[in-house]
Amino acid sequence: MSIPRLCQRGHDLNDPAVGVVRTDGRVRCRLCKRLNYGPHPRPSTLDRLLAKVDVDVTGCWNWTASKQAGGYGQIRVGGRDGRYALAHRVSYELHVGPIPDGLQLDHLCRNRACVNPEHLEPVTCRENILRGVGFAATNAVKTHCPAGHPLDGANLYVCPRGTRKCRACRAEASRRYLQRKRAAA
Repeated sequence: MSIPRLCQRGHDLNDPAVGVVRTDGRVRCRLCKRLNYGPHPRPSTLDRLLAKVDVDVTGCWNWTASKQAGGYGQIRVGGRDGRYALAHRVSYELHVGPIPDGLQLDHLCRNRACVNPEHLEPVTCRENILRGVGFAATNAVKTHCPAGHPLDGANLYVCPRGTRKCRACRAEASRRYLQRKRAAA
């Protein structure tokens, strides 16, 4: 009597109708081999998305798969020859619907790896930047220049590039420049 050898699915490999000995000495299950032929059904994008998510205590659905340099998750959509898309955008479109034209998704939780559609809100580019912590957002909330002058009314100068300058500080800088220029001459 031979020792029962089973494949991963429980088929008896000692049965000559099931088990086939390959040239390298390993036994292959004919039934499993038949089952493995042919195209495999690809999981839906939603199933693949949710399989790559880890939920934390704050309610964020943290993306655990491939991420871009900026920390945003990415997922392939459209099959093997498809393109990569941002995971939070795919999640929003699958759970809520299409992102309105001209709007971006803002992470309300400030976690770029989060794909929870409840933590995403479509906003304009300007609103998204001003909600952030970059230079534009930091400078937009300033009400006074470093010297303490108010940045409003007659004291405010808006440069052609859109940056805000204090007129009193500019006048002082211009005065110092002219003094240095006269002293050098």
